[in-house]
Amino acid sequence: MRFFLRTVCSAYCALMRPLDGGIRSAPVVRTALDVGCGEGRSTIDLWKKHPDHVVLGIDRDATKIRRARMKYPNVLFRTADLMDLTSGGFDIIQMRNVIHDVDDLEGAIARISHLLRPNGLFILSEEDTRDVHTLSRYYRSCSTSMGWCRQCIINDDRAEFIFQKSWT
Repeated sequence: MRFFLRTVCSAYCALMRPLDGGIRSAPVVRTALDVGCGEGRSTIDLWKKHPDHVVLGIDRDATKIRRARMKYPNVLFRTADLMDLTSGGFDIIQMRNVIHDVDDLEGAIARISHLLRPNGLFILSEEDTRDVHTLSRYYRSCSTSMGWCRQCIINDDRAEFIFQKSWT
């Protein structure tokens, strides 16, 4: 099944590239959101890549957010649920290893699409690739609402999709 999903993803990514053959350039990162940041490890990785930019990590668990704030005082952390965010304008939104915590897949993808600026990037990464069905549902939902896939990596220890929101 992984081979099938990998093949479908690769073919879809190729089909959805712009007709001029080029890949749109990545946005200049000004703001980034890490959804389900836990104690902040993935958020700090994002901040290290872009230390002069505003990076916000959110998680529903207040205890984890308190720990993240103590470990990484230079990064913004907030106890929040993705569905409660109303203002957006993020250049990058990432979700790493949180698929198991998302109750409403379509709602979450719609909210991310709303919060993401045009030409912004959505990074979805999951280490547990055993649930290929869930990964393929995410892939289809993101492809439908975001536009097209820039990168797709699926192997035994990780699945990662990077979507770029269309200019609309």
